[in-house]
Amino acid sequence: MRRPPRSKRCGRGSRRPSPISKPCSPRAQYDTAQSQLTSAVTAVDAARADLLSNEKRLGNEDASNPQVAAAQVQLEQAQLNRQFSTIVAPADGLITNLKLAIGQYINAGSPALTFIEAEKPWITVDLRENQLANLEVGDTAGILFDATPGRTYRAVVKGIAWGIDTGRTNANGLPQNLSSTRWFEPARSIPVQLELAEGEEWPRNVRVGSKANALIYSGGEANPVAWIAGGLQTVKSIVSILF
Repeated sequence: MRRPPRSKRCGRGSRRPSPISKPCSPRAQYDTAQSQLTSAVTAVDAARADLLSNEKRLGNEDASNPQVAAAQVQLEQAQLNRQFSTIVAPADGLITNLKLAIGQYINAGSPALTFIEAEKPWITVDLRENQLANLEVGDTAGILFDATPGRTYRAVVKGIAWGIDTGRTNANGLPQNLSSTRWFEPARSIPVQLELAEGEEWPRNVRVGSKANALIYSGGEANPVAWIAGGLQTVKSIVSILF
């Protein structure tokens, strides 16, 4: 008959452990429990430190929270950019030369369209310097458009340019000499701005950049020279129908 195995217990009466068996004593169990307790306390302290760090990182729940303030700034910037993407015309007019498509992105400063104001159109006439002797703002004029042959429109001088670019360049800080082989230097052209007179309606088929012919009555219209010039312009307006 085989004897039943005996249970081993630590304490008196237990057998002496073999050289390869682990020691089993109250002191060893105490040391193991103490080590586990120290590890557990360290883990709790580390978790508390992480909790405090996360709470400081999150900050307060009101608007004084740095993350909330930063998110509010980003939201306001996005709303402002959205407003910038909405273009409002400064006045009544027309859009031409449109270069946009749905979903297309454009860089800042890149031209995407051309806006032409239609409230107060004007005509720019280039006159020679010797034609400005008696010219004054407020003088009446007659305008002939190639787009509307056969009709002369009444206009008024609104402004005379005070200067133009002569095209002179500098080299090493000194102006360059503009040599000319002509006996008589041609007169320079000065821009003069005209607007249609009160009651005149701007022609619908006249576009920006259209050609126009202007006759300015610098000495008034009640003189033979003005009559002859006006008659010649009328004849020109009639003849222009053929061309």
